[in-house]
Amino acid sequence: GMPPDLLLSQEGVATWPHSGYTLGERWMQKSWVEQCFGKETAAAMQAWPTICSGAVFGTAAGFAAFASAYSALGQLPHACDFQD
Repeated sequence: GMPPDLLLSQEGVATWPHSGYTLGERWMQKSWVEQCFGKETAAAMQAWPTICSGAVFGTAAGFAAFASAYSALGQLPHACDFQD
């Protein structure tokens, strides 16, 4: 089959010791999701694993879609601040 248009690589445990946790277990990451997408969305995603993606690989189409989605964050109805 064809490779994906976008690939996020998860950093290993040695570089990001918080791997293996879900969004519901990580209060800081959960607060980012709540800020940007609301508490209802964060609650729906609480069982999702969190990752620290140190590298993103992809095709031109994949990066264009990523850039479009990322720029849409500025248009969210909630304040969105990703600083930790």
